[in-house]
Amino acid sequence: MQRTFKDLIREARSRITEVTCEELGGQLGVPSAVVLDVREADETRSCMLPDAIGLPRGVVERNIAEHVPNKDTPVVVYSASGERSALVCDALQQLGYANVKSLAGGIERWRHLGLTVAGNVAACRIPGAKLDWGDVRREFAIVGRHVPVLGSGERPLVYLDHAASTHAPHTVLAAFVEFMERGFGNGSQVLGFAAWHVEVDVAQHLR
Repeated sequence: MQRTFKDLIREARSRITEVTCEELGGQLGVPSAVVLDVREADETRSCMLPDAIGLPRGVVERNIAEHVPNKDTPVVVYSASGERSALVCDALQQLGYANVKSLAGGIERWRHLGLTVAGNVAACRIPGAKLDWGDVRREFAIVGRHVPVLGSGERPLVYLDHAASTHAPHTVLAAFVEFMERGFGNGSQVLGFAAWHVEVDVAQHLR
């Protein structure tokens, strides 16, 4: 049977040591370990752990010595969910690094716990927590996210998140009440009035 990516992760984790977000969170600010972010550059734009060094997974083995020349230096590696970081830790151990750990759960769990990040991004709340519409809009910024666009050259494209570009319930209700009070009675007026409110809301949001 052929091995899968999950098999490789499981095997790597059997050979490495993991550190929890809670444990690392209590150590930040104390100059005891080098923290490596092995996500891709587009993943690190929004936020990173404080004082982390960005070193994408694909170049770790080649460039690690530039950042961590002493192989006895404590190193904590993290990725999005802790999978790539497990592979990196396994590779670093094979290169002779004696004190490397992978962050269990990665930066996704770190943010769910509300721990400190460096960058202009709101911390994710624990699933199930109640959010008001303002919270939703803060969590899904209208700008600052990128998706790859393939063509003559790959380039970032800013896009609008659904939640950021959708009207809050109270906005829709207020528009409907105003419409009814004015006595508008046909479909074209409804569409025109709604479109006007869309333009006003988006314009205000983009200021």
